[in-house]
Amino acid sequence: MPLSLFSLFLGFVLGVAATGIAWSMAQRTVRPAEKAKVTALWNIRDIVEPGHRAAIVAEHLDQGVHLPPQSKLIVPASAIHAVPQAILQSCEVRMHPDVRLNAAIGKDRALLFSGHVSPKAHAMVTTEPSAVRRLQNDFERMWGESSPYVERVAVSELATKDGRHVDVTGRAMDVLEYRGKKMLRLTDNKAQVGVVTSQGDVAQWAGTNVRVIGKMHRDGGHSYIEADRVMPVGEARSVAP
Repeated sequence: MPLSLFSLFLGFVLGVAATGIAWSMAQRTVRPAEKAKVTALWNIRDIVEPGHRAAIVAEHLDQGVHLPPQSKLIVPASAIHAVPQAILQSCEVRMHPDVRLNAAIGKDRALLFSGHVSPKAHAMVTTEPSAVRRLQNDFERMWGESSPYVERVAVSELATKDGRHVDVTGRAMDVLEYRGKKMLRLTDNKAQVGVVTSQGDVAQWAGTNVRVIGKMHRDGGHSYIEADRVMPVGEARSVAP
């Protein structure tokens, strides 16, 4: 992870300003395109193009910051407690052990913050293609190295959790066939969801209370959890959330 990206872009801005002044003095009718500026009036929604998700990496995300729904967020595990609950519930959040950058990255522009991502922070807005690509590449590398934040929810709350990693407890009911796989039906007496896993035959849990940890999917009219772990509730009490 580059440690001096903000300094690099700050130098870039100063270079652009100096070049602009010199050029303006030489040819007052021509202005170079501005590709970076520092501002206190920023909004992460402004960098998001339709059909694309905002990508945010932050050493610390302060209260009062609003992210577009379905944004991708990377924070250190030590800072997960500070992420607003609304963001944990509406965005895909992952944890990385070595976060040293504060930035919000879109398709063709990015915001770089001088400190924590805070409503009062100044940010540099850049549309410089090479800078944006570098940030996108760094983010994707970190995303692949990070671990998901697992949200503990009720089965009846899963409808809005597509793509999220969830931790649910319920009663395992009958076993169904789904696209050539055995699917366990899990319920909390208010709603139900399918569970598929490579962890043995799901039929072994039918009729018992189980805890399921995995990734939630919605596929057409079907909802199911692709489970990493399925545990009887008695055993699950000893597993850290």
